[in-house]
Parts: sequence; structure tokens; C-alpha cells
Amino acid sequence: MKSDVVTNFVKQYFNEPGSDLLAYVPKDFNASPSDFLSNVENPKARKWALQVHELWLELSRQVAPSVEKEPDLHTLLPLIQPVVVPGARFREVYYWDSYWVIKYVIFFYFLFRFWTFFG
Repeated sequence: MKSDVVTNFVKQYFNEPGSDLLAYVPKDFNASPSDFLSNVENPKARKWALQVHELWLELSRQVAPSVEKEPDLHTLLPLIQPVVVPGARFREVYYWDSYWVIKYVIFFYFLFRFWTFFG
């Protein structure tokens, strides 16, 4: 089979890779979370913590409207809520990974609150 036949087939029946997920900024995202960063005394650790915090902007995605409008062109389910991808290079949602990310975000949030309250 000639490569142009395959290329034309892919262009006709598939959208561009990564087009089913769009960037998303969480509604409660705070670029400079003072309630957290102010407690980090070491400047290098504070800088690193801010870099880790900013990863939410790379990992948060929302499903493109075209997923629901053209389901035959996507392998992704049309999800209503935003999602977390396991890494910035991923173009897909792994539902099990999202479960664990959310579970540990909640755990560490409450652990941090405990430390700041009783610390």
C-alpha cells in the first residue's frame, strides 16, 4: 500500500493527535498560593514547590467539544468535567490514573492542613 493512501485515509477519518483534549485552568488555581508557599522557608524549596504547583496547568485538560459532536473521529469518551492527564506529553485520559491523582491530592491537602494547624 502506498504511503499517500494511508495518509489520506488518516486525514479523512481521524483528527489531529491531541485535538480531543484542550488546555484547562482549574477554577480554584492560584498562581501564587500564599497559604502554602509562605510556610516554606528555604528559598530553593519554595521555588521548587511553586514549579510543582504550576504543573497543574500542564496536567489539567478538558475534552474538546468536537469529541461529542464527532464521536467517530475520537477514541475518547465525551466527558463533561475537566480531567488530569498523567503527564504533559500524554494526549489521553487514563481514568485509573486520574482516580489516584485525585485521591492523593486530597490526602496531601489534608495532611498539609494538619501540619499547619498542629505544627
